Amino acid sequence: MPSNLTTRILTLFLPTPGRRIAQFIILLQEKIWRRWPNLTLKLSDFIPIGGVTNILQGTLFILLLSIEVEVFVAISISVLLSALFNFVANRKFTWRHEFISLTRKHNALWFIPLFIIFCVFTPTVPLKIAGISSFDFFYHISPEISWFIFSGIGLIANFFGAELISFGIITRIIRRITLGQEIQSHSKPIEPTEERLT
Repeated sequence: MPSNLTTRILTLFLPTPGRRIAQFIILLQEKIWRRWPNLTLKLSDFIPIGGVTNILQGTLFILLLSIEVEVFVAISISVLLSALFNFVANRKFTWRHEFISLTRKHNALWFIPLFIIFCVFTPTVPLKIAGISSFDFFYHISPEISWFIFSGIGLIANFFGAELISFGIITRIIRRITLGQEIQSHSKPIEPTEERLT
């Protein structure tokens, strides 16, 4: 929950319109925090991982552009590698309680399919790849500038729960896998009975 110190700092350094916007955002955060404490705890796990993911993605993208890799290839590699980091980090920290129920065999078997589902159903992944490459191709806007534009859009979308779509789909799949494991472990194969002739 934002403190009064944050509000004081904002009122000292921001001009009047910016101050009002910042105060509105802080009030909105406080209302959300009070109304849905579980959601805010979940978001507090997502935010650090998302921040590191964006830094990793931007660094990779700029490095690939500096060695003269095509924009589409550079953004695809950087977005997919950062999505892989995001998926693994969320799996270890945010979604740990869901993955705990899977056996090692099922964890290894389902890693790639779940990662593909994560990439497809996280709206920011295809948005960044399509958006940045099309901005470069059609409008000739600098890839770095378009990356900042689409990262901003992605951060706003993730703040309102874009990643929670893929999280919901993945948790449903994991629950089905777990249910299949339980059914498989409880059912014993029926041995054929030998009929004796008398």
